[in-house]
Amino acid sequence: GLGDVYKRQRFTGWPLLSRFTLRHKPMQKKTLHQGAVRILYRVGIRPKNVNHLREAECSLSSAATNIPKPSETALPRFLSLPRCSSGVFFELFRFPPIRYRPAETTGSNVNPREAAMQQETFHWPHKDLLDVDQLTQEELFHLLDTAANLHEINSRPVKKVPILKGKSVVLFFAEPSTRTKTSFDMAGKRLSADTYSLAKSGSSLNKGESLKDTALTLQAMGPDVIVIRHPSSGAAQFLAERLHCGVVNAGDGWHAHPTQALLDAFSLRQVWGHDRNAFKGKNLLILGDCAHSRVCRSNVLLLTKLGVNVSLCAPRTLLPAGVDNWPVTVYTDSKKAVRDMDAVMCLRLQLERQQAGLLPDLREYSKRFCLTTAHMELARPGAHIMHPGPILRGLDVSDALADSSQSLILDQVSAGVSVRMAVLYLLATRPDIKDNL
Repeated sequence: GLGDVYKRQRFTGWPLLSRFTLRHKPMQKKTLHQGAVRILYRVGIRPKNVNHLREAECSLSSAATNIPKPSETALPRFLSLPRCSSGVFFELFRFPPIRYRPAETTGSNVNPREAAMQQETFHWPHKDLLDVDQLTQEELFHLLDTAANLHEINSRPVKKVPILKGKSVVLFFAEPSTRTKTSFDMAGKRLSADTYSLAKSGSSLNKGESLKDTALTLQAMGPDVIVIRHPSSGAAQFLAERLHCGVVNAGDGWHAHPTQALLDAFSLRQVWGHDRNAFKGKNLLILGDCAHSRVCRSNVLLLTKLGVNVSLCAPRTLLPAGVDNWPVTVYTDSKKAVRDMDAVMCLRLQLERQQAGLLPDLREYSKRFCLTTAHMELARPGAHIMHPGPILRGLDVSDALADSSQSLILDQVSAGVSVRMAVLYLLATRPDIKDNL
């Protein structure tokens, strides 16, 4: 007989990734596929024995007959994994991404089968991700929800799923990068996309070729998504207006870094709560070189949209131009600024982008604006410390705080992979993708 079929993980949104272990092998693979698709296409059910499996199969047989045609959306499919001592493993992937109706229909007392029937498809409308200001609040939460569902993949023994199998992603980085480039590369590979790295030093830009011609050359090779980092503000938008494939801004000059802001919000959501009102009323301080920071600009746009009270603290020479018109509170005294804060985000002092004379002395800057334990004693209890990296210890934040339990710095790095997996998935599988080829 079939024996017991156990569901290994249960998820509440996209993607529904259910792994099953077949304790015995006699059942034919074809029959198994049909039964599992009927049972799991709409909801995840935990079959305890053969009778339960057959009963659930019969109860959902009518729902299974309403599966959309392949032309409308991709059908669930199985990926056969290698045999092992415990049996045969199969992986089920459900497309497209799902969002749930309001909480009253998905409470703990609601039948999950009925709740799943009330799900509706969310269609991602954007070809490119250039900055967070292009996203509505609903789209922001949808992206964060998608990243939360994908986050589980990163803790598996085998960190790979075939969601973007056959897709290609070009990583075009004209500036040095460790975290962003590596996490985009890892995100693409974990979704089974083919990733190709291109640096300025290894491209024809060094031979005098224009950015436009380089981008058109890459497009002629048929990539699905191009991720670009460039020292010139507006470079990502310049490419997006000329290319048919998706373009992701991985940082352009002082302008924007949308995926960094998204992963920061994801990290805060992990500690503040997943409720949509969890951000409202929270206080966050951005401390450091705000004038030259694209991370600062993107975080102000995103966090204020989510209801966070954002404050900036920096020497007057390192505050952005026109900051008086920003929806923030501005401080020049770090000890006053940190009072009653729920989180403090430190920024690196970007000496490579600064002009001479902005700071009299690095030692004086460290004394006044380096975050220390004395500062955090003035913040709210349990306040968290963040930093987009790379960290300049002793200049941006003290060693003790960087390695403390309050620090979310490494959580941000981990969140970066999940958020960028979500971004690549949403852009590479958008509904209008055929119209952009």
